[in-house]
Amino acid sequence: MRTYHAEQASHREEMFRLVERYYQSGLTRRQFSQQERIYLSKLVYWIGRYRRHHQENPAQEATAQFISLHPMAESEDCRHPKTLLIELCLGNGMMLSIYGSDEPCLP
Repeated sequence: MRTYHAEQASHREEMFRLVERYYQSGLTRRQFSQQERIYLSKLVYWIGRYRRHHQENPAQEATAQFISLHPMAESEDCRHPKTLLIELCLGNGMMLSIYGSDEPCLP
């Protein structure tokens, strides 16, 4: 007779294998959940459990925080050409572009 904890561990291992298959599939979460015939919310839940379980530093997630960025006023003396440094495509269709220069802008 299997104990409740053994059944829980077995279920967790099964779901972790499912998450690993998802990572290897190259599909979106929605596509994979439809293919595997599981609720999308269940897949998302187990992806989170999997990440927390395999995290090297368990305190890392708890210490993550939002960092506010504020644009600086451009000085009249700062006429260096700006180049695109990084561009992030956000899930909601928005794009964040960060431009900068290799040379310092002194006030």
